[in-house]
Amino acid sequence: MNSPTVLIVDDETSILEIARRYLEHAGFVVLEARDGLTGLNLARAQQPDVIVLDVMLPKLDGWRVLEELRGSTLERRIPVLMLTARGEESDRLRGLESGADDYLLKPFSPRELVARIKNLVRRDQVTADRVRFGTLEIEFANRRASNNAEELKLTPLEFELLVLFARHAGRLWSRAELLERLWGAAFDGVDRVVDVHVSGLRRKLGEAGNRIQTVRGSGYRFLDDTVNSPSEDS
Repeated sequence: MNSPTVLIVDDETSILEIARRYLEHAGFVVLEARDGLTGLNLARAQQPDVIVLDVMLPKLDGWRVLEELRGSTLERRIPVLMLTARGEESDRLRGLESGADDYLLKPFSPRELVARIKNLVRRDQVTADRVRFGTLEIEFANRRASNNAEELKLTPLEFELLVLFARHAGRLWSRAELLERLWGAAFDGVDRVVDVHVSGLRRKLGEAGNRIQTVRGSGYRFLDDTVNSPSEDS
Protein backbone atom coordinates (compact mmCIF):
# COMPACT_ATOMS: atom_id res chain seq x y z
CA MET A 1 0.00 0.00 0.00
CA ASN A 2 1.37 3.40 -0.97
CA SER A 3 2.06 5.96 1.74
CA PRO A 4 -0.69 8.60 1.96
CA THR A 5 0.18 12.07 0.69
CA VAL A 6 -0.49 15.29 2.59
CA LEU A 7 -0.39 18.71 0.96
CA ILE A 8 0.40 21.52 3.43
CA VAL A 9 -0.48 25.03 2.23
CA ASP A 10 1.01 27.59 4.61
CA ASP A 11 3.35 30.57 4.23
CA GLU A 12 5.04 30.13 7.63
CA THR A 13 8.38 28.32 7.26
CA SER A 14 8.41 27.12 10.87
CA ILE A 15 5.02 25.43 10.50
CA LEU A 16 6.01 23.77 7.23
CA GLU A 17 9.21 22.44 8.74
CA ILE A 18 7.74 21.00 11.91
CA ALA A 19 4.69 19.58 10.15
CA ARG A 20 6.88 17.89 7.55
CA ARG A 21 9.13 16.38 10.20
CA TYR A 22 6.27 14.88 12.21
CA LEU A 23 4.27 13.71 9.20
CA GLU A 24 7.23 12.07 7.48
CA HIS A 25 8.09 10.32 10.74
CA ALA A 26 4.49 9.02 10.78
CA GLY A 27 4.91 7.61 7.26
CA PHE A 28 3.30 10.33 5.12
CA VAL A 29 4.57 11.80 1.88
CA VAL A 30 4.50 15.60 2.24
CA LEU A 31 3.96 18.24 -0.42
CA GLU A 32 4.31 21.95 0.35
CA ALA A 33 2.94 25.20 -1.01
CA ARG A 34 3.57 28.69 0.36
CA ASP A 35 0.66 30.49 -1.29
CA GLY A 36 -2.93 29.68 -2.12
CA LEU A 37 -2.60 29.64 -5.88
CA THR A 38 0.30 27.18 -5.83
CA GLY A 39 -1.56 25.05 -3.31
CA LEU A 40 -4.67 24.92 -5.49
CA ASN A 41 -2.65 23.93 -8.56
CA LEU A 42 -0.78 21.23 -6.61
CA ALA A 43 -4.04 19.85 -5.25
CA ARG A 44 -5.46 19.57 -8.76
CA ALA A 45 -2.29 18.03 -10.20
CA GLN A 46 -1.28 15.67 -7.38
CA GLN A 47 -4.64 14.66 -5.85
CA PRO A 48 -3.24 14.30 -2.28
CA ASP A 49 -5.02 12.22 0.34
CA VAL A 50 -5.41 15.20 2.71
CA ILE A 51 -4.90 18.95 2.39
CA VAL A 52 -3.81 21.07 5.38
CA LEU A 53 -4.89 24.60 4.46
CA ASP A 54 -4.04 27.83 6.24
CA VAL A 55 -6.60 30.66 6.10
CA MET A 56 -4.25 33.64 5.73
CA LEU A 57 -2.30 33.04 2.52
CA PRO A 58 -0.74 35.16 -0.26
CA LYS A 59 -2.34 35.27 -3.74
CA LEU A 60 -5.44 33.27 -2.73
CA ASP A 61 -6.61 33.01 0.86
CA GLY A 62 -7.67 29.70 2.35
CA TRP A 63 -11.38 30.43 2.02
CA ARG A 64 -11.01 31.00 -1.73
CA VAL A 65 -8.87 27.89 -2.17
CA LEU A 66 -11.46 25.81 -0.31
CA GLU A 67 -14.23 27.30 -2.45
CA GLU A 68 -12.33 26.43 -5.63
CA LEU A 69 -11.64 22.89 -4.42
CA ARG A 70 -15.23 22.21 -3.48
CA GLY A 71 -16.56 23.74 -6.68
CA SER A 72 -14.13 21.98 -9.01
CA THR A 73 -14.40 18.71 -10.90
CA LEU A 74 -11.69 16.89 -8.97
CA GLU A 75 -11.87 13.12 -9.22
CA ARG A 76 -12.84 12.88 -5.58
CA ARG A 77 -13.58 15.07 -2.59
CA ILE A 78 -10.20 15.51 -0.89
CA PRO A 79 -10.46 15.93 2.90
CA VAL A 80 -9.37 19.42 4.02
CA LEU A 81 -8.14 20.44 7.47
CA MET A 82 -8.17 24.22 7.97
CA LEU A 83 -5.47 25.96 10.01
CA THR A 84 -6.33 29.30 11.55
CA ALA A 85 -4.98 31.59 14.23
CA ARG A 86 -8.48 32.94 14.81
CA GLY A 87 -10.41 31.47 17.71
CA GLU A 88 -13.80 33.02 17.08
CA GLU A 89 -16.63 30.53 16.72
CA SER A 90 -17.83 32.26 13.54
CA ASP A 91 -14.55 31.49 11.77
CA ARG A 92 -14.63 27.83 12.81
CA LEU A 93 -18.23 27.49 11.65
CA ARG A 94 -17.43 29.23 8.38
CA GLY A 95 -14.76 26.65 7.62
CA LEU A 96 -16.97 23.66 8.37
CA GLU A 97 -19.95 25.14 6.53
CA SER A 98 -17.75 25.87 3.50
CA GLY A 99 -16.79 22.24 3.16
CA ALA A 100 -13.75 21.80 5.42
CA ASP A 101 -13.65 18.42 7.13
CA ASP A 102 -11.86 19.61 10.26
CA TYR A 103 -10.05 22.63 11.68
CA LEU A 104 -7.13 23.23 14.02
CA LEU A 105 -6.24 26.46 15.79
CA LYS A 106 -2.70 27.85 15.85
CA PRO A 107 -0.55 27.28 17.77
CA PHE A 108 -1.19 23.54 17.65
CA SER A 109 0.45 20.34 18.84
CA PRO A 110 2.24 18.59 15.94
CA ARG A 111 1.12 15.25 17.40
CA GLU A 112 -2.49 16.38 17.32
CA LEU A 113 -2.05 17.49 13.70
CA VAL A 114 -0.79 14.00 12.82
CA ALA A 115 -3.71 12.41 14.70
CA ARG A 116 -6.26 14.58 12.90
CA ILE A 117 -4.73 13.78 9.50
CA LYS A 118 -4.66 10.05 10.24
CA ASN A 119 -8.32 10.27 11.16
CA LEU A 120 -9.17 12.02 7.88
CA VAL A 121 -7.22 9.46 5.86
CA ARG A 122 -8.96 6.61 7.67
CA ARG A 123 -12.39 8.16 7.09
CA ASP A 124 -11.60 8.67 3.41
CA GLN A 125 -10.28 5.14 2.86
CA VAL A 126 -12.81 3.11 4.83
CA THR A 127 -15.08 1.21 2.48
CA ALA A 128 -16.96 -0.85 5.06
CA ASP A 129 -19.27 1.13 7.29
CA ARG A 130 -17.38 0.29 10.43
CA VAL A 131 -14.27 1.29 12.35
CA ARG A 132 -12.14 -0.44 14.97
CA PHE A 133 -10.09 0.99 17.83
CA GLY A 134 -8.27 -1.88 19.51
CA THR A 135 -10.96 -4.14 20.99
CA LEU A 136 -13.71 -1.60 20.29
CA GLU A 137 -15.67 -1.93 17.02
CA ILE A 138 -18.38 0.43 15.79
CA GLU A 139 -20.79 -0.42 12.95
CA PHE A 140 -22.30 2.85 11.79
CA ALA A 141 -25.06 1.61 9.48
CA ASN A 142 -26.23 -1.11 11.88
CA ARG A 143 -25.91 1.23 14.87
CA ARG A 144 -24.00 -1.40 16.81
CA ALA A 145 -20.92 -1.16 19.00
CA SER A 146 -19.03 -4.01 20.61
CA ASN A 147 -16.01 -4.42 22.85
CA ASN A 148 -14.10 -7.71 22.88
CA ALA A 149 -16.82 -9.02 20.52
CA GLU A 150 -19.50 -8.37 23.16
CA GLU A 151 -22.30 -6.06 22.02
CA LEU A 152 -22.69 -2.89 24.07
CA LYS A 153 -26.12 -1.77 25.22
CA LEU A 154 -25.95 1.94 24.42
CA THR A 155 -28.78 4.44 24.41
CA PRO A 156 -29.34 6.23 21.06
CA LEU A 157 -27.68 9.38 22.40
CA GLU A 158 -24.71 7.43 23.80
CA PHE A 159 -24.24 5.79 20.41
CA GLU A 160 -24.34 9.17 18.63
CA LEU A 161 -21.77 10.49 21.10
CA LEU A 162 -19.52 7.50 20.43
CA VAL A 163 -19.88 7.93 16.66
CA LEU A 164 -18.99 11.62 16.91
CA PHE A 165 -15.88 10.80 18.95
CA ALA A 166 -14.86 7.94 16.64
CA ARG A 167 -15.30 9.88 13.40
CA HIS A 168 -13.15 12.70 14.80
CA ALA A 169 -10.61 10.72 16.83
CA GLY A 170 -7.93 12.96 18.30
CA ARG A 171 -10.04 16.11 18.14
CA LEU A 172 -10.71 18.08 21.31
CA TRP A 173 -14.43 18.80 21.80
CA SER A 174 -15.64 21.47 24.20
CA ARG A 175 -18.80 20.77 26.18
CA ALA A 176 -20.53 23.59 24.32
CA GLU A 177 -19.68 22.01 20.94
CA LEU A 178 -20.97 18.61 22.08
CA LEU A 179 -24.18 20.20 23.34
CA GLU A 180 -24.75 21.91 20.00
CA ARG A 181 -23.92 18.85 17.88
CA LEU A 182 -25.97 16.31 19.85
CA TRP A 183 -28.72 18.33 21.52
CA GLY A 184 -29.06 21.17 19.03
CA ALA A 185 -28.41 24.91 19.25
CA ALA A 186 -31.87 25.49 20.73
CA PHE A 187 -31.25 23.17 23.69
CA ASP A 188 -31.63 25.14 26.91
CA GLY A 189 -29.46 22.87 29.02
CA VAL A 190 -26.19 23.04 30.94
CA ASP A 191 -22.76 21.57 30.34
CA ARG A 192 -23.32 19.06 33.14
CA VAL A 193 -25.60 17.01 30.89
CA VAL A 194 -22.59 16.32 28.66
CA ASP A 195 -20.53 15.07 31.62
CA VAL A 196 -23.34 12.73 32.66
CA HIS A 197 -23.62 11.13 29.21
CA VAL A 198 -19.85 10.88 28.74
CA SER A 199 -19.58 9.20 32.14
CA GLY A 200 -22.31 6.72 31.23
CA LEU A 201 -20.67 5.95 27.88
CA ARG A 202 -17.28 5.43 29.51
CA ARG A 203 -18.78 3.00 32.01
CA LYS A 204 -20.46 0.92 29.30
CA LEU A 205 -17.31 0.79 27.16
CA GLY A 206 -15.38 -0.86 29.98
CA GLU A 207 -11.61 -0.69 29.48
CA ALA A 208 -12.17 0.92 26.07
CA GLY A 209 -13.73 3.83 27.95
CA ASN A 210 -10.20 4.98 28.77
CA ARG A 211 -10.02 6.24 25.19
CA ILE A 212 -12.36 9.07 26.16
CA GLN A 213 -9.99 11.53 27.77
CA THR A 214 -11.02 14.51 29.88
CA VAL A 215 -8.94 17.61 29.17
CA ARG A 216 -9.17 19.81 32.24
CA GLY A 217 -10.98 23.07 31.57
CA SER A 218 -11.44 22.28 27.87
CA GLY A 219 -13.61 19.24 27.21
CA TYR A 220 -13.14 15.71 25.86
CA ARG A 221 -10.99 13.89 23.32
CA PHE A 222 -11.24 10.34 21.96
CA LEU A 223 -7.81 8.72 21.73
CA ASP A 224 -6.81 6.60 18.75
CA ASP A 225 -3.34 5.55 20.03
CA THR A 226 -1.66 8.58 18.44
CA VAL A 227 -2.51 11.32 20.96
CA ASN A 228 -1.44 11.41 24.57
CA SER A 229 -0.25 14.13 26.88
CA PRO A 230 0.82 14.12 30.55
CA SER A 231 -0.92 17.46 31.01
CA GLU A 232 -4.34 15.94 30.32
CA ASP A 233 -6.48 14.04 32.78
CA SER A 234 -8.01 10.74 31.77
